[in-house]
Amino acid sequence: MSNTTELRIGAQQEAAREIQQKQAEFTRLIQGVLHEQQALGNAYRGQAAGALAKLVGDWADDAARLVREFEGFAQRMVDTDRNAATSQDEAATDLAKSARPVRTAI
Repeated sequence: MSNTTELRIGAQQEAAREIQQKQAEFTRLIQGVLHEQQALGNAYRGQAAGALAKLVGDWADDAARLVREFEGFAQRMVDTDRNAATSQDEAATDLAKSARPVRTAI
């Protein structure tokens, strides 16, 4: 069994950018659903139409709240990447300070 740890600095930031791009895409899709429901509301009236409008509105609010959470998640990924890079730099510095010449002659 191999126990290997590999860390690619920048990977989390790349993933965060993708999340942010999806965040914008999802926001556009939610706005599109709301727009279509409003257009439908012009032709569809009554108690059921009101219930549908409320249902769609509540769904859109919940979906938008979830999409807003992506920003925090993406920021945590960026922070993780920065912390990993700092940790790697500190470890490399500490190891370099600890380096001593090894006497190989007998």
